[in-house]
Amino acid sequence: NPTQENLDSAKKAWLQARESYGSTEIFRLANGPIDSEDGWIAETYGALEGQINAWPLDDRVLKKNFDYSLVCVLFCLK
Repeated sequence: NPTQENLDSAKKAWLQARESYGSTEIFRLANGPIDSEDGWIAETYGALEGQINAWPLDDRVLKKNFDYSLVCVLFCLK
């Protein structure tokens, strides 16, 4: 349900998940799934690592493509 309480819970969950993701940074530069330049994901969207770690975010791009961006849904849209 689209309530402020649910939005706040989703934001909190995302921030907690992002913190957990940070512990995987040690595996960067291994040419594994997160930083590989090969494959259909990289060809379509660019390297995943760059997409996930694109900070600061350009909210204009996120708003334009908000259907594909949980970050924007949680933090950009008012």
